[in-house]
Amino acid sequence: MKLRTQISLMAAFLSAIPVFILGGVAIFNAQRTYNDAIDNSLIATISEPRLLKELRSNDFGPIRGLADSFISIARYEQDGTLTVLLSSGNISDDDSFPELTRQQIIDSSKGIITVKDDHEFRVLSFEGRRNEVYVLAASLRGAQEAIGDVVSRTLLAAFTIALLSGIIAWFFVSRIFKPINQIVSAAHSVALGNFAQNMPKTKSGTEFGELTNAINKMLGSLKQFVSDASHELRTPLTVIRGYSEILQKSNLDKEQHDRAVSRIETESLRMEKLVKDLLTLTKADEYKNEQFKLIDLAKLI
Repeated sequence: MKLRTQISLMAAFLSAIPVFILGGVAIFNAQRTYNDAIDNSLIATISEPRLLKELRSNDFGPIRGLADSFISIARYEQDGTLTVLLSSGNISDDDSFPELTRQQIIDSSKGIITVKDDHEFRVLSFEGRRNEVYVLAASLRGAQEAIGDVVSRTLLAAFTIALLSGIIAWFFVSRIFKPINQIVSAAHSVALGNFAQNMPKTKSGTEFGELTNAINKMLGSLKQFVSDASHELRTPLTVIRGYSEILQKSNLDKEQHDRAVSRIETESLRMEKLVKDLLTLTKADEYKNEQFKLIDLAKLI
């Protein structure tokens, strides 16, 4: 994966993190706010003075003074069943009063509890003056749907911001990395043997500028090395070629012949030494990862 792609993905990921954090805080606060509002409504409902009178009557219509219309009320019978006396005003056909065990009713008499049936309910029970037990249940479906909407919006916002951040980062990184593309192209040209190629000029004082200057210095040293090596090899080759032409003459005496052969041999040995030195430099890279240590030459001998 290219570096610009990694940077763009990282920018997208980092830009999405604050959205998730803020969304998580918003969801947590919304959940707490909904629960607190529902709990306050349950407590306010059982504190209504006319509640028991209305519940004992035969008219199970809306009770005036109830805190909210989303609260359902049921009476716990001796046989363990629940008789719904009042359904919430916004309850749907799919909603029903939650199935409760005796232990859950006992627990709800001590404080508000959460019961999960088809969905979650907040449940609070209390005992009337005639020892009858009433159970109040408030559905959390509306709250959960609202929170689910917040979650969906948070995910959509995070995805949108991450996408835009990635695209913007890709655009700017591509512009910033434009000198890198030029440097890569120039390096490929040098690798193909075009030693006259120089790195493109970039703004000084930047990392790319320092990189370009360093590569240009390296190319300068390489060009100088190639020039020196070519000169050192050209000299013995020129001498060998000259004396080879002398040996081709027919009127050559023995002294001139011996001298030409000697010079050819000398220059051949010189050229052989130069080639060996170049091979030594090439092989030196093979030992760059070797670990050396001091030894006692006396013991070694």
